[in-house]
Amino acid sequence: MSFDGRNLTPLTSANGFHIVTFSPDWTYYIDNYSRTDLPNIVELHRASDGSLISEVERGEMSDLVKAGFWYDATRVGCYDNRMDKIIWNEAWMGWPLDESYSASSGVDNAWRLKGHLLMVVGELDENVDPSSTLQVVDALTKARKDFDLIVAPGLGHTALRSSGPVDYGLRRQNDFFLKRLAGVQTPDWNALIDATPPAH
Repeated sequence: MSFDGRNLTPLTSANGFHIVTFSPDWTYYIDNYSRTDLPNIVELHRASDGSLISEVERGEMSDLVKAGFWYDATRVGCYDNRMDKIIWNEAWMGWPLDESYSASSGVDNAWRLKGHLLMVVGELDENVDPSSTLQVVDALTKARKDFDLIVAPGLGHTALRSSGPVDYGLRRQNDFFLKRLAGVQTPDWNALIDATPPAH
């Protein structure tokens, strides 16, 4: 790869988000990839030429699709690659900007929302500007779409995942999936939790 991020050598031709792990001797690698419409696929490849040796595992989500699942809970952060970090997106999507940027934009495509959506954003996200999420909120509102939004005050990019009250974030996410996918009524947590006044 060049210093400017061009001339990448693809390790796999599969379209998706990839996590690649090499063997200790760099002879083989495991490619674990997925997309919002494709469950995880795990493959074993030869490092010398990238050739596929074997598919190790393939996720199954037909029951979720039947229940109406469509990437309901998002912790993406960057919803429009035209406003993210300089050079980062161009390395993957190319330069100059073309129609692919709009086609992959959560802002430009918010009007297409058909299912349910839960967005979580840290107020002080140091990796992706929180205004990226708010642009999607604005587009969804203008399109008259219903959605859920949790803003975590004082937290950064890992808000409610590995920082802040993680148990709260997980409960909200789990409740969202139970209500939206399984049609299960979740507990009235406000009535069940014994809250105490914050210390001053």
